Amino acid sequence: MLRTVSLPSAVLAAVLTLPASGAWADPAPERAAPAAKATTADAARREAEEEHRQRAQAMTRAAIEAQKRALDALAAQEEKAGAKTQAAKAPVKPAATPAKDTAAKESAETQRAAKSEAPDRAQTDAVADEIAERHRLQAEAAKTAATKEAASPDAALASETAKTEAEAEDKADVAAVDAVEQPAAQVATPAAVRVDPVVEIVRTWLADASSKVTADKADLDAVTAFYGARTDAPLWVDASGFTAKGKTALNELNKAAEWGLSPDAFALPRFNVSEPSPAALAEAEARLSLELLKYARHARGGRITPSSVSMLLDVTPPVKDPNTVIAELAKSDAPDRYLKGLHPQHEGFKLLHKALLKARGPSKADVEVDPALQIRLPERQGVLRLGSDDPEVAQLRKRLKVPATGGVSETEFDEELEIALKAFQVEQQISVDGLLGNGTRRVLNREVDGQRGPDPGRMVQLIELNMERWRWLPEDLGEVHVWNNIPEYVTRVYKGDEVIFREKIIVGKPNTATPVFSADMDFVGFNPTWGMPSGIKQRELAPRLRRAAENSGGFLFFSSGPSPSDVIRAYGLNVFQNGRQINPDSVDWSRANVQNFSFVQPPGPKNPLGQVKFIYRNKHDVYMHDTIEPGLFSSSNRALSNGCIRVQNPMEFAAIMLREGNGMNEASVQRAIRGGGEIRHTNRIPVHMVYFTAQADESGKVSTFSDVYGLDGRISSALLGRPLPRDPASVETASTEPVQQRPRAGQKGTSSKASKNYKAPQTLSDAITGFWLN
Repeated sequence: MLRTVSLPSAVLAAVLTLPASGAWADPAPERAAPAAKATTADAARREAEEEHRQRAQAMTRAAIEAQKRALDALAAQEEKAGAKTQAAKAPVKPAATPAKDTAAKESAETQRAAKSEAPDRAQTDAVADEIAERHRLQAEAAKTAATKEAASPDAALASETAKTEAEAEDKADVAAVDAVEQPAAQVATPAAVRVDPVVEIVRTWLADASSKVTADKADLDAVTAFYGARTDAPLWVDASGFTAKGKTALNELNKAAEWGLSPDAFALPRFNVSEPSPAALAEAEARLSLELLKYARHARGGRITPSSVSMLLDVTPPVKDPNTVIAELAKSDAPDRYLKGLHPQHEGFKLLHKALLKARGPSKADVEVDPALQIRLPERQGVLRLGSDDPEVAQLRKRLKVPATGGVSETEFDEELEIALKAFQVEQQISVDGLLGNGTRRVLNREVDGQRGPDPGRMVQLIELNMERWRWLPEDLGEVHVWNNIPEYVTRVYKGDEVIFREKIIVGKPNTATPVFSADMDFVGFNPTWGMPSGIKQRELAPRLRRAAENSGGFLFFSSGPSPSDVIRAYGLNVFQNGRQINPDSVDWSRANVQNFSFVQPPGPKNPLGQVKFIYRNKHDVYMHDTIEPGLFSSSNRALSNGCIRVQNPMEFAAIMLREGNGMNEASVQRAIRGGGEIRHTNRIPVHMVYFTAQADESGKVSTFSDVYGLDGRISSALLGRPLPRDPASVETASTEPVQQRPRAGQKGTSSKASKNYKAPQTLSDAITGFWLN
């Protein structure tokens, strides 16, 4: 549809100033050339002027047409967009009459034309102004030249020269008009980029790769994006097969077992002919890139999701972004060195790697055989229990490494031996009853029979499992950090590579296990109060309160038996409901829900947190603290708490935390300890709750620890598809220093000496260790 277009004034001026006849000069009669003077030069001049005038008119028309086309296109776009908008917004109206409809269309067309002229008018006007001004100057020059031409013998030559220059200028003018008319994308069209033919085939192969390979989706996406953008030659292959760089990468993948990874996890490409086809080259290129990204993922702990193995493993492996890995591999001249650098750089990992190479070598790993494994208990009639006095008890003490103490005979089955036997039964996942029958004897002997030394295959597997645990840790452990190794029952504070504090710890029991995670130390709190957690309320306190309510005759009845308030006072607790302290005897505990009450123990000698606690925020509500039963640190099995970490020598630990966490000197530390309260750290100190059952020293000797929560077998099955064989010859327990334990109240079969040594529980801490639960 044709539309009326308002022409730029400069373009109109150019048209109006053009002469109607052959002369550029003013058409006044006195200026016209007389016919009598028409010479050859004059004819040539007039011919040139006429051609010049026609070209100028043609260019002006072209500029006008260009502007019209641009405005029409813009108007069409606006009309289309406006129609969609009006259709969405406007309510339905009655149909218009033909006359009104025609008028409305004409009005809209006029508005659209006026609106669409604005965007391109300035640019078109500028070009037209320049063309018109040039022609005006040329016309004036032509007038001057005309008066001099008759007297000049070189007039014809000058006319030809002027004609040539005008043609050159007109070509430039036409180019300027075309530049206005053409879109920017058409003015500078980029040349097509040539893609390497093998890379082109790689792209096609990757488009259907999900049906050909088993690859992590993130890895496949990264490789697809990389080759989609790549136009250069492939990374790993050339016309003859693998390049030197490709062979280096393949060679490092073949060494996966040396790093504790499974070689079977990697499907490495190969060529069966000396001159592989482009399709074979492309497939090998793509497959090798995918396998390299899989290696990078496995090197950073990405083989399994730890929390899927156990909820205790609250860790996220620091897997590197595959897009970054493939880009860095492409830039690297030494892919083998790059791949080695993906493994953990922690000293503990490096020492285990060294021990793994030694264990795989001709000599066995340097692990001492536990002398206790030389003790075999023959099967017999009868069961030994707490209070028994029998010669076999002395053998059981040697087997479990529990010497008699406190005047107890070596042949007497006391509570300390019962605790050790129960810990063994928990570890072996058999019935936990503290009785030595033939079933327990067979398990004890099975660990001895045939064990004349550590199993090399099991040791390799155990080292690999613990190397995997290193892959789950953060790359940066912290310049100063706390290291709580649960199976070892030991805490350490590292400053750089130096251990500045090392002490024994007590960790969670198997049924209230301490989780594995990392968090930053938040504050040190002195003389803390203790609020009873929900789990302990339900498991430990509620049954006691119900029994006390029943024994005392029930709710608000008088009786000689202990009342609920007696139980609460015995443990030094205060009871709160809705923030208000209440009398425990005012509640019917046989019906009440203990979760609706708060049980708080104020600072003091009965507070299970002792004098100090160390808080690092986490969803498990686990932290470190002092204890009012330091004698428990002498036990060989220190999995005794409800999940929190009790630390030996806590004041020295607190002093180190304040020095490193707050920059305090010794005097300031002592003032802070005396002042009490909570002191928040200003310097970051990460706390790592870890579960390592094997660690190595500089000589390659491996020390192993009891798998107290039974995680090794589960991790082994998830990683390798097979459980970890049991091998107690390589198991070292924590400290075997003896500790005197108090016998359990009401235990049948106790000796008179055991009964005489009995003491009733004095604190709630006694109950929550599990020793006093009836």
